[in-house]
Amino acid sequence: MKGSIIGGVENKNSELKIKTSSQRRKYWLERSGAMYEMSFNSLYYYRLLKEKRNYSSKYTQQIERDLHRTFPNDEYFKNPKSFETLQNILTAYSWRNPNVGYCQGMNFIAGRFLTLGFSEVESFWMLVQVIERYLPFEYYSTMTGVMIDQKIFDFLLRSRLPKVAKVFDRLEINSSLITVQWFTCMYAYTFPKNVVARIWDDIFTEGYGVIYRVSLAIFWMAQKEILNKRELTEIFDCVEHKCLSITNEQNFTTVYNKKLFRINHLLLEKLKDTAIKEVNTELSERMDNKLTEKEILGLISSYCKNNDECKQKNLMTTAYFTFLSDENIDIDEYYFDRENDKKILNVSLLREADCVMVGKKNHICGLEDEEEFYERVHVTDVKSSFLVMADDVRDMEFD
Repeated sequence: MKGSIIGGVENKNSELKIKTSSQRRKYWLERSGAMYEMSFNSLYYYRLLKEKRNYSSKYTQQIERDLHRTFPNDEYFKNPKSFETLQNILTAYSWRNPNVGYCQGMNFIAGRFLTLGFSEVESFWMLVQVIERYLPFEYYSTMTGVMIDQKIFDFLLRSRLPKVAKVFDRLEINSSLITVQWFTCMYAYTFPKNVVARIWDDIFTEGYGVIYRVSLAIFWMAQKEILNKRELTEIFDCVEHKCLSITNEQNFTTVYNKKLFRINHLLLEKLKDTAIKEVNTELSERMDNKLTEKEILGLISSYCKNNDECKQKNLMTTAYFTFLSDENIDIDEYYFDRENDKKILNVSLLREADCVMVGKKNHICGLEDEEEFYERVHVTDVKSSFLVMADDVRDMEFD
């Protein structure tokens, strides 16, 4: 079969071939939808920064603390002005979408775009696409998206690399202690820059499901060393060393595309459904007073009476992105349900109107001012799961 050319990128037999950094930049911008957003919202980023330049929030304060932790040894960040660029990107996004705001991990994703040659505006819109198209909002707000992905990975680790899983069981630790950083940073901080770029080629081409294959491949490559470890710190050091030792991106791509790590689509959907149910059940068990969906909606505009009510409002509303402008119009943008055209409303022209549109917090209450509120509300610990799965799910493995 003859190879096709997509945006100057050769695609032979479904294997992506990007030859230059300029090809990569163009391909990512087009494939992710960032190019479209930039074309129809050309002034949005600058106006957002301008209109919010005198404002501060808990997010802007956290961003400032994290700036100099972001790739301090990379050549790009040797210039002090580069940190100001990164700060602008993260701050602008925190104002665009206050339901997500800012979470550690976003700095490494945005910073990696900059170190790979993307401009400030391009990096902003690429970050927008990662958070709003490739990841569920719950990844950085309530963290339930991470919990769901971790449960899926737990099952895959047990079925594909049972010896590694037994080590975790023997030491009574959960793989999430290692993988949460991988998932939330999209490996930006895990590998050398060239390897990260190659993994992201596949993520922007195939979707975020690539993270499972990459994670399995890491543990597979470090398997012999892991089997002899007796403490979490030893495993962590072993895996970190293995990741940093991977310098040939093409060889690593061959590893994580092995048949052992391929995931049947139907199996993945089944795992997601099961994981969502497990996470929802676990969250419900932590609440003394479980509210119905109708009750939550009835209370959405009122101040929260307690933490349980606040948690449930956050969990219900965090997946929605509502724009707010001075013209008193609220517009829901559905980034995931693109199959139903009736739910899609093009707001690009409104964003270029006289009043810049910014995200509206779907749930606001006095409890958010309390110290360490988010640490109490957004619990990220994940129980070991998928120890026993139905036969029909197991039959999907390696089909």
